[in-house]
Amino acid sequence: MASNKEDYPVPEQDELENDFRITLVVQSKEIPDGELHERFLSNISTFTGMNQFFDIFDEKVAYPNEGQLKYEVGSDGLVVMLVTNRDIRDQCLDFIDKYIEDIEPKKLAKGEDEQAETSSNDSENDSDHTERVSSKKTLSPPLYDKSDEAMEDWRRIDIDAYDPDFTLRPEELQPAVPEVPTEVVEQKVQQARTLVSQGKAIDALKFLLQDPPYGADSVAKDIYLLQVVETLSSVKQSDISSTIGELDADQQDVLVKYLYKGMGSGEGRKQSGILLNWFDKTIEVAGEGSIVRYLSDKRFV
Repeated sequence: MASNKEDYPVPEQDELENDFRITLVVQSKEIPDGELHERFLSNISTFTGMNQFFDIFDEKVAYPNEGQLKYEVGSDGLVVMLVTNRDIRDQCLDFIDKYIEDIEPKKLAKGEDEQAETSSNDSENDSDHTERVSSKKTLSPPLYDKSDEAMEDWRRIDIDAYDPDFTLRPEELQPAVPEVPTEVVEQKVQQARTLVSQGKAIDALKFLLQDPPYGADSVAKDIYLLQVVETLSSVKQSDISSTIGELDADQQDVLVKYLYKGMGSGEGRKQSGILLNWFDKTIEVAGEGSIVRYLSDKRFV
């Protein structure tokens, strides 16, 4: 990777949609039931910052443990790491925790440097400034060239776009789901509220997870999500594991989808402690396979 970052085009949409967070799962014989850890890096809010994190992480942790560590970077800021033993787990968590401790003072220093640089640049000739901006714009969008090292944002490159045999459009990768009217969603939400008010929160949860409205619009899906979160909050903590055990495999997978979406939503963050507890218990009961199915399933709640 080239060292002169001013030669690289800045991504048009650099901001992460959600907080940068890492879910680390240990899969090994010494931990047959699995082990899960969560880390939130709220100070990293851009893809550029996330790339800088992984550039250092790859060099310090991932490459030395190649074959025993793998991770999946989602476009929503969620990263799932799978490691094979506790030693690598400790390496990952130590690196992440130290990075979190170091990033705030660095971020402040960078802000001061950028402010000073901006003040200096304001005094330069306007025509020279315009020429520099124009020269940068000619680099966007970048063309893939192995001889060109100006691929700083390589984790966001759509490699299929460079495949001459690639013919599938993004919408063709999503399975067809029947359209669900908002009225139907509201009726189901009201039925769930009635069950919760009757002290039947577990039955309400099963009801909500049985047939989620994949084909509803975004507004209706948000209404449904809020009811799922409200229902989860109504279940006693001591009953969480047994409740998850009563769900079938499909319902458990749908639950994982709503837990991830809830943790990434504004309203869900208000109940983050409850949702993380449910997530931890769900992985204990359903196993890490539910995370893999969440990542691969293109039906979105």
